[in-house]
Amino acid sequence: MTLILRDGIRLDSKPDGTSGKAIEFKESKLPLEVVAPEPFRARGDNESELSFWELIRAYKERWPNVGHDDVWAELNYRIARTLTVLFLPLLAIPMGLTSRRQPTSIRIVAGIAILIIYNQILQFGQNMAENGRMSAFAGIWIPFLVFALGSTYLFYVANSRLNQDPLAVVFGSIEAVWKWLKLRTLSLVRRRRTA
Repeated sequence: MTLILRDGIRLDSKPDGTSGKAIEFKESKLPLEVVAPEPFRARGDNESELSFWELIRAYKERWPNVGHDDVWAELNYRIARTLTVLFLPLLAIPMGLTSRRQPTSIRIVAGIAILIIYNQILQFGQNMAENGRMSAFAGIWIPFLVFALGSTYLFYVANSRLNQDPLAVVFGSIEAVWKWLKLRTLSLVRRRRTA
């Protein structure tokens, strides 16, 4: 393919821009290979560019251009992120339940904050798994399990205790566990003092 230009002026200059010349032309033909920018590099130099099935093949065949830990972390991260979508409604429903006296904006902000924190924890776990400092199970799947079980528990509380605020029940449970731990610690300290 050739680019044809008519009735123009062509400016040629040195790469450093010190001197140049102008050429007027009636018709100029340039092959597009000269004018067109270089094509993008080939896809697949990074594990984030691979499709899901390519990631599986790269993990099984141990492709040389991508690290084995990187592929394993990316694969686990993608699966966990995909499964997270199943638990989002279980989190959204309890966050949306409010009484007339409670402002809904606080719950929306809390829900957004939970999702941002969860996403950051997953990315941190992925980075730790890629560097070999943590297993993919500990870095990705434990946060996913906490999110999934927490969302399921919130939905269960919202569904089974219709007259109670699900978040108040959860925070009440956390407070009860905290008080129990505090009392347990105090009793251990007292026993050591008397012994």
